[in-house]
Amino acid sequence: AAGIVEAIDVRTTRLRDPDGQLHIIRNGQLGNIVNFSKGYIYAVVEIGVAYDADLDRVFEIIEETGQKLQQTNDDVLEPTEVEGLAEFGESRLLIHTITKAKPGRHREVGYELRKKLKVAFEQEGIEIPFAQRVLTLNPKVKRAINHFQPPKENVK
Repeated sequence: AAGIVEAIDVRTTRLRDPDGQLHIIRNGQLGNIVNFSKGYIYAVVEIGVAYDADLDRVFEIIEETGQKLQQTNDDVLEPTEVEGLAEFGESRLLIHTITKAKPGRHREVGYELRKKLKVAFEQEGIEIPFAQRVLTLNPKVKRAINHFQPPKENVK
């Protein structure tokens, strides 16, 4: 479970998850714990761009957008860093970024960064691709599809 610790008693810990549900966990069941509320946390944002995109320009736009975000959002502790090209996908190049944020605010910072990046990419004509498929049909299948007649409804 993940969430905000509301109480720690002798036998149990109460944890409120992001959906508002209260989890009561026996302390003996607690294992490794990750603390998202100490110091800072990174908002990790991955964004895909088309294969023909100028990556140097894409990185510049991301960094400029991250600097503007820091100037307008007090939850951002440092400007966005482009860590690099994370993946060659089927229809996109995946760029990995991190933005240092105040504890517990990384999700909101990530949401805002994605929104601002979409606007910036649209203004610069940089495509955020989506999966596309090209189907090549066997000539027999193509003829069958072209001659297909949907069944007529039963009329009473």
